[in-house]
Amino acid sequence: MDTKEKAIDSKWYKQDGSEIKRVIKILLIILAIAAGIIWYSTLMTLPGEVKLNSSMSIETADELVQKAGYIPKDEIKSTEDCRYRFYESSELFGIKTLGSEVCAVETPAEAVYFTHYFADENEQNNAENPGSIFFTVKGEMTRRFGKKPTEAKTPKGRTVWYWIVNKKEQAAVMYVEDGMFELRYTYEE
Repeated sequence: MDTKEKAIDSKWYKQDGSEIKRVIKILLIILAIAAGIIWYSTLMTLPGEVKLNSSMSIETADELVQKAGYIPKDEIKSTEDCRYRFYESSELFGIKTLGSEVCAVETPAEAVYFTHYFADENEQNNAENPGSIFFTVKGEMTRRFGKKPTEAKTPKGRTVWYWIVNKKEQAAVMYVEDGMFELRYTYEE
């Protein structure tokens, strides 16, 4: 029997450490793919979110919101500094919303908001006495982000809980009035 037939071709196997280099290259490729998957998953939208940006016009934002399946209630309306549109109620986290709104702030700084409104269990529920629906929404958002929200006060003195998605995007929950709260996605420069 010829020993040359059994030998592995030297271009495939050398005892100079090249097999270790090959394994390291494969591991680096696997790590790069895993990092890409993690990066891509962070770009995915959160529940009830439509990916918008601060420089969008209300028409562009409205078009994207409608493509996401939200049905407009009325026409685009305006105030001094904002153009907005309301949408019919939908379901989020298994809870029926009162409705949703997209708003494009044109001055002083550009920003776009996409907001979902929820009715809590009763009129006595507020930031000091949150109801179970509020806790469900806040809990689901906390679970999705993997961290507790930061608590702050608005200029009007309302308590708001928020999560920073990235430097141009954040999500927040807060009571608008007793018995009613909002989940708001904010896109600003």
